[in-house]
Amino acid sequence: MPLVEITLFEGRSDDEKRQVYIEVTHALVRSLGSDPGNVRIFLREISKMDTASKGEAFADKIAKTSA
Repeated sequence: MPLVEITLFEGRSDDEKRQVYIEVTHALVRSLGSDPGNVRIFLREISKMDTASKGEAFADKIAKTSA
């Protein structure tokens, strides 16, 4: 049973998430021969403030770039 965990920044629509579920399931069926009913996908959303690189919040880096 394939278990897939996907972490994304929040803000995707429900329709976009549904499309991810479909595409990832199809990819695992094609590549591993998995039964689609056995594919489990766990999508976790995080804010841009919950991620940092080099000591700086990702949200702050985006704010600097767009300013």
